[in-house]
Parts: sequence; C-alpha cells; structure tokens
Amino acid sequence: GPGKFGDESDGSPLIVLRAIQQTPQHKVGMSAIFADARRGHRVALEKNLEPFVRAGLAGLPLEDCNAAIAKALEVGGGRTLFFYLDPYGIADLDFGMLRRVFERGPAQSTEVLINFSFPTFMRMSGNWSHDESAATIAEKVKAAKIETLNRSMDGTYWRDIIQDTSLGPCEREDAIVAAYMERIRRFFQFVVSVPVKVQSEQPGVLEDSLAKYHLIFASRNARAVQYMNDIAYDELAPYLNRFSDGLLFDLRPQRYAVEARDQVKEEIVRLVAASPMMRPAIYEAVIPSHFLHYKTA
Repeated sequence: GPGKFGDESDGSPLIVLRAIQQTPQHKVGMSAIFADARRGHRVALEKNLEPFVRAGLAGLPLEDCNAAIAKALEVGGGRTLFFYLDPYGIADLDFGMLRRVFERGPAQSTEVLINFSFPTFMRMSGNWSHDESAATIAEKVKAAKIETLNRSMDGTYWRDIIQDTSLGPCEREDAIVAAYMERIRRFFQFVVSVPVKVQSEQPGVLEDSLAKYHLIFASRNARAVQYMNDIAYDELAPYLNRFSDGLLFDLRPQRYAVEARDQVKEEIVRLVAASPMMRPAIYEAVIPSHFLHYKTA
C-alpha cells in the first residue's frame, strides 16, 4: 500500500517503522524492506518513506514481493526476520514463493504474518454461495482460476471442503483456514489464526459472521505466540463481548468457545509438578495450546 490511508492515518508500513523507531534496538541494525506491485502505490509509498530512508530504517520500495523476499533472505543472514505478507488477493500468496521463507533454517528466528482473505478465496474459487449444491459449486470451480488457487493453497484439498454441503458458512471458513494452516505447520512449531471481524451495524443482532480476513501467524517461538495472543485477544474482545454483555446467558459461538478456567489451572498444576518453572515459562507452555482463550495475567 501507499503507507497512508486516504484520511492521512498511518498504514502498516509507517506503523512498522514508527514501532522500530521507538525501540533502542533500531540503532543496532533494525530495518524494513517493502514492496508494492502497483506503481501508483509504490510512488506514494516512496514519498512517505523518505524520512525513514534517510534515517537508514528502510530502503526504497521494490516492485514485487518476490524481490523483497529474496533481498530479505540475502541480507538477513542469521538475523531475526519478520515477514508481513499483505497481498491484494489470494493469487499473490504463491506457496512456492512462501516456501523460501518457511524453509529458512530452524536455528534462525523467523516470524511470518499472512493476511488471508476467505471472501477473496470464495470469489476466486468460483464466486459460489453456501446454499448451492455440490454439483453447482463444482461447475463454478471449473470456471475459476483453479491452477492459481492450487499454487496458492499448496494443493487441491480445498475443493472437497467447499463442495461439502453439510458444512455451513462459518464451518467452511474454519475448515479452509485450518487446512491451509496445516500446510504451514509442516515448517513451524506454532501456527495460529486471528479472525478480523467487522462489527454489525445493527444493535442486538447476534449472528456470527465470516471474518473480513484472517491474520495467520507462524513462529518457532512460544513467547512470540504469547505476544500475539495478548494483542489479538484485545482486538477480538469487542466482537465476542456482544454475545454476553447484558445477556442472561453467554451466547458466544461454539467456534470461539474457551477452555474452562479450572481445566487450565489443572493443566498448569500438572506442568509445574512435572517440572518446576517460573511464570514466564508457564505462559509459554500453556498459551499456544489455548490461543485466544485468555490473556496473559
């Protein structure tokens, strides 16, 4: 993107750079590499990056994601690399391209955050609707960009999921995202998803909705997952609170059900009994398997 929205608020490039600027570590080598395939966006981004380029925190934006990934892998060496992949659509998430990031040595610190849009996936796979028959969806899939999707999704498994008429809208969404995450999990110990929701404009409407997009986070570091959990928990809370605030019962959708506190406590007791550990280690041991259930105390 151009680095700023139409209302002049910061976009992700400037948010990232200001965060770097506020840390002491930026003086010892923290910097960012950006890319945008759209010339107009790239020109605007270059202008918005000027003060950060002069400060040595960024270079001029590159023309495509492949070039940015290649440069990051080249200059990154044994350093920590954080990849934020925010494409215009599913087609730009070519799995072969991502594999170069995923296969970076396990001894090197690599964090990946992917913007995965399920509504865009639906359009690319034939613009089908959830109430159509499996045969109708199959016909629409034939007319869709199948090979492009196969490359992005790393396989054909997605076709069986979208043609399964026993699955409702949210169940299909969850199944597609979960299957895609499994492909990434071959390379990372931890892979979690943060659904980004749009708040309903109609007060009192408690119907669960598809996510605007999912932020899929992959890491080999449990503490990184803990940080992501706490940030994402606060962001998702307003959406989930609608299903309980002011109501007699908690009507939270089952897909967002959390483990009971007593059960989590019992798990912590078992962990500590087996191997005494301090609080930070307890968080790192428990939170990844209970992602978005609770926030760090």
